[in-house]
Amino acid sequence: MLRYAVFDTRIGTLFAAVGSGGVAALQCFTEQEAHLSGLRRRFGVEPLADMDIIRPLIRYVHDYEAGLVPVEPWRPDLRGLPPFTVRALEAARRIPRGRVAAYSDVAAAVSTAGAARAVGRAMARNPVLMLVPCHRVVSVAGIGGFSAPMRLKVALLAADGLAADVASLRRARIGPDALRPT
Repeated sequence: MLRYAVFDTRIGTLFAAVGSGGVAALQCFTEQEAHLSGLRRRFGVEPLADMDIIRPLIRYVHDYEAGLVPVEPWRPDLRGLPPFTVRALEAARRIPRGRVAAYSDVAAAVSTAGAARAVGRAMARNPVLMLVPCHRVVSVAGIGGFSAPMRLKVALLAADGLAADVASLRRARIGPDALRPT
């Protein structure tokens, strides 16, 4: 069973869904039916509105955006996503707070050198912002793109203690070896 809620934060209105497999969605809110339809396609169940079950996740988001390092009791539920997308998102989860990796680094880490654009598409499909920190995946030449408003990527990088300028991102960059499973 999936439970969902829509809530406001300093970085915007978010949509969240939680089920027995973990957090299925933590996204910028666009249109409720679009979010619910995506969950129905991925999980084959009807999500139910339930603010109470989402409250701890809301607290996590508020702590994160305040720059605190919340203990993460949440695991992302990536079921229903293409295998390459899951591998790329799992690699992005290994980027530590305060660090970034280039799209090409993530591609190399998932053994698909030269697939930086495919990694970008995978990051755009990320259903769980912050839990899978796709905002930490950047271009070798700067901040790169983002599927949500760019101000959100900049705000999330700031919450991680990073400036979004090229020099800061280069200093914070880790290579593909740090993104491979241990």
